[in-house]
Formats: sequence, structure tokens, C-alpha cells
Amino acid sequence: MIKLFICSTPYHVLLSHLTVEFLSQDEKIHNTTLILILTESAISNVVNLIIDQSIWHKILILPYHKTLNLYKTKRFIDNWINDKGLNKLSEKKEIFINDDKRWRNQLLITGIKPDGISLIEDGIGAYIRSFYHLRERIYRGLILKSIFRSRLINIGTISSLHADRFFAFRNTAYSWFGPHRKLHLLEYKNSGYIEKISQKSFIKNQKEKIDSTNLLILTSPLVEENFLSIKDECNAWKKLGLYLPYSETVVIKPHPRENEFLFKQRLNVIAEVFKKSRIVKVDSMLPAEILLCNDDIQAEIFSPNSTTLANLKSIRPDLKIYHGYDLFFSNKITKNSMKKAAI
Repeated sequence: MIKLFICSTPYHVLLSHLTVEFLSQDEKIHNTTLILILTESAISNVVNLIIDQSIWHKILILPYHKTLNLYKTKRFIDNWINDKGLNKLSEKKEIFINDDKRWRNQLLITGIKPDGISLIEDGIGAYIRSFYHLRERIYRGLILKSIFRSRLINIGTISSLHADRFFAFRNTAYSWFGPHRKLHLLEYKNSGYIEKISQKSFIKNQKEKIDSTNLLILTSPLVEENFLSIKDECNAWKKLGLYLPYSETVVIKPHPRENEFLFKQRLNVIAEVFKKSRIVKVDSMLPAEILLCNDDIQAEIFSPNSTTLANLKSIRPDLKIYHGYDLFFSNKITKNSMKKAAI
């Protein structure tokens, strides 16, 4: 049996390792070939740090092929599959995918022709089903589907691909597939993989920054994803100091998808709000879950909108966590409602 894990972000790489760790409880995995395929933004220095090289038989890199010509992209992916011999594997193949909405990933899946497909959660998209705007639905349902036909296996949103089994952190994942979905629950606690990679000097250095603070802020790409205007978002950040405690050091962790210019604007506002504090930034690409498993960390945590907050409920239920939805998306924010938002 061959199991291929397709990862497009560092978070995918983290969850793929936890899935392998879950599967390793079954002795049959010892007779399994494990292949890790890195695509797009998963190709980064941070990803190299969080990969446990010892568990993978092969690590393959599929570069992001930037072209407006859709046919050239398809040809590029098919040539890559042929070059790596993935279309000639004689054993049964199972593909594990986090982000099933990316059409390039779908071309990769259908080009390999697996015998089974499993979905691993990609954050909040596995718990809250959303829908594309009309323009995107037309593009995916008409243009992409007419070009790629059967090679495109999901024209809906993320986590909509029918799979043989599912992997996530909570029972509420993929609820639209019904109660009979074959759902397996992952966990961070007592993970040998996380314990092992946490010993790397870069990750230890990032953890030490959080150890020194009472307040960690996870910023979000709200403007980038058209949830708010930059003016409205900055106005919300300005109110933050009224509701969060003073900390001598405030640690900021950017979201991987944040635009650098917009993040600087957020950082400037936060620095003004906490002008008596020292502002420290941690790496944006390193999944926050790796940094926050440590029981020694006691910081209060705030974010306008982050999957990490939900994950922390199972990792560190003792932490005080604030979800800033009301602060950023409602004009009726009060100190009491902010307290209620504490998870």
C-alpha cells in the first residue's frame, strides 16, 4: 500500500504528520510506503524544519506553475506525475488531501488515479461550510469544468470532496456528510512528533518569545479576504487596548496569508495601542499549534478570527482565549460582550 499526502501549507504538513502518527497505531502501516508531496506555499524554510524526515520514504516537490494558460498547467502537472513515476505505481494508492478545492491539487489527484481518498481538515473550512460568490461559481463550474471535465472532482468549496474517511480534531468536522462519515479524531497532546520537532533550535527560539509574554495576538487577513476595509479593521484594532490586559511584552503572530504591507499597518496600530509594551513578532509560517502545546505557556490569547483559537480548546483548555468577532464585526461591542467572547 502507498499513502500519498498532498500539502499546500505548513499547517497541512503538521496535520499530515499527526495523521501518520494516528495511523501508526495500526501495525499495517509498517508495510506502507509514505510519500509527502509539497506544493505551492508549503515549499518554505519553515516547512523543512517541521518535517520529520525519518517517517517519509519519499518527499517530492511540485513547484507552483504560474501561467494563465490552463492547458499548460495541466500538461505541466501530468508531465511531473510521469517524471516521478506516480502514474506507474503498481500497489494500491491512497491520497490524503487537506485542501480539496484547489483545482491544481485536483489535477494532481486524478492524474495519480488513487484507489482511495481521505480528507484531512484544513482548519475552519472543515467545520463551517461556506459558498463561493457567483463569479467564482461560474468560473469553477463552467470554465474549469468544461476544460478539465472528469479531472475536476470538486467544484464546490473546501472539504466538499466525497472521501473514504476523514481526519480532524473535533466531532463536528464535515457535518454535511452526515453522522455515518468515517471520522477519525487527531490530537496534539502527547504527540511524539511535536515533542521531537519542538527540540529544534529555531522552534525553541520562537517558543521562548511566547514564554516571555502575558499576551499573544494572532492577526488575521481580514482585508485580504474582503471581510473588512482597512479603515474598519484599524478602527477595531484601536479599541483592543480597552478590553485586553496590559503586558510588558506583547507577542504578535501574523497569519501566513497576510499581505506584508497590510500587516505593517496592523502592527503600527497595535504598537500604538500598547505603546508602553515591547512588541515582539514570531514567525508567520510556523503553525501556532506547535508553539502553544507547551504547558509552561500561560499567555492570554486574542485573535479576530483564527482556527487556532478553536484548536486550543482541546490543546490548552486552561488558557484564557478571546475571540474578537464582536469587536471586529459588530458596532455593539461592550466590555461584557468581550468577556463572553472568552472561550
